[in-house]
Amino acid sequence: MKTHKIYYWTYLFTYYYWIIRLGFSISYEEVTRYKQSILQTEQVENIIPENQFVQFTADNADHNSCTIDGNNTFHGMGIIASSISSSDALVATLPSVPRRKRIAVKDLVKNKGIQLVQYNGGTLKCNLQLQPFHQLRRPHTLPKAMSSDLLWNCGWIFQHKDTVTPSNWSGFMQKITSSSDSFERSEIYLLPLIDLNPSDSTCIYSTLRYIEQQARKLNLATPCITFDQPLWLKAVSIIKAKDMKIVCRLGGFHMLMSFMGSIGSLMQGSGLEEALNKIYATNVVPHLMSGKAFSRSLRGHFLVYAALSRKLGSLLLPSTEITMVEELEKLLYDVDVQEVGLDDIINSVALHKLQQSIDHLTVNMVCKSRTAKLWVQYMHYVEIIMMFIRAERTGDWHTHLHASTLMLNVFAATGHIHYAKSSRLYIQLMQQLPEEFPWLYQKLDIILFGEQKDFGQAYGRIL
Repeated sequence: MKTHKIYYWTYLFTYYYWIIRLGFSISYEEVTRYKQSILQTEQVENIIPENQFVQFTADNADHNSCTIDGNNTFHGMGIIASSISSSDALVATLPSVPRRKRIAVKDLVKNKGIQLVQYNGGTLKCNLQLQPFHQLRRPHTLPKAMSSDLLWNCGWIFQHKDTVTPSNWSGFMQKITSSSDSFERSEIYLLPLIDLNPSDSTCIYSTLRYIEQQARKLNLATPCITFDQPLWLKAVSIIKAKDMKIVCRLGGFHMLMSFMGSIGSLMQGSGLEEALNKIYATNVVPHLMSGKAFSRSLRGHFLVYAALSRKLGSLLLPSTEITMVEELEKLLYDVDVQEVGLDDIINSVALHKLQQSIDHLTVNMVCKSRTAKLWVQYMHYVEIIMMFIRAERTGDWHTHLHASTLMLNVFAATGHIHYAKSSRLYIQLMQQLPEEFPWLYQKLDIILFGEQKDFGQAYGRIL
């Protein structure tokens, strides 16, 4: 057996050697040398272009976390930076990498990375006082583009003979916004890791100090960093204790996950589990109701919402004018072949009339049936999810805060105490931005505050 293994690896190495010699592959040594050349050539901190609006994000970074003996694992703080720039500007900022000699790893990483600063502030306590809830509810006019959600619903009710099966909500939104040229691609830059427990106060404080240094290099008046809820609460406490001029945003991904878990708690025993069983396997449904299976849970809620919308449409269809039905079918067909854009959808008279009819129908149903009231309420919660995702992906700052405010009572009612407290405090702090950090508020209000993956595609954004 040992002889067989030696022969096998000898043959494999010889085969690999000739592939490299013939130019069909690159050797492992060459890849290692390239990575070392990058580290020897320039500092990682200098890769971000100057005079651009840059946001930072920090979260847990895990590598090789599942080992038999628990050794050789990594659990630390990972940091990225995102900036809005054109692809031409990106090419101009990436110089060629000179070929350098390989050196020992201990010499390569010497004096590199983030300097650790011990936090001596004692026990972390958030001394901020929560404002009354009614002060957080501020009037907000929803964007006119919200009417496109109704057109997506119409795709399940009024179908043109030449149109295909309606796509899911994200695909539909991608289609109607793909022609917009008001969005730019965001570049993502990987920054050094911190080899400490991310929940440790010293790790969070060192991260904040590092972000301050980077902000000074990039001429940012006020740095902005995003944390997940547990880290966010500690970061806010440290910023308050050390009087640091940093704004912390609460990560939207886990907030939305917690909100979907709250919806699952409210809809227990309503029949939502049985509806999701038609789409997913039985053992998956509890994970969908808790929101942990994020993408599948999101798709499941959208499909149930579409089914309920189709049911409402079937009640309206007998009393709907033929001309309005034909106009909606024509609009859906034009969207399918991408002959109309978002402005044509916003200005559709038939769509506004349909919205008024649906509002009138739901009001009558809520007054007559408690079951109908429950499912209309469920549809409203799914619309909050759509509103939140739309705000994140299109950079609508005020709609983002409005959708976050609408989630607060659901968090509190379902016992999601951590997000009920943190989201309320987050909205309170963000509403103070115009007075305390006007430069950052102007950037978030005018420049897109999300990160976009694909150029010209608003719905390719990262939550």
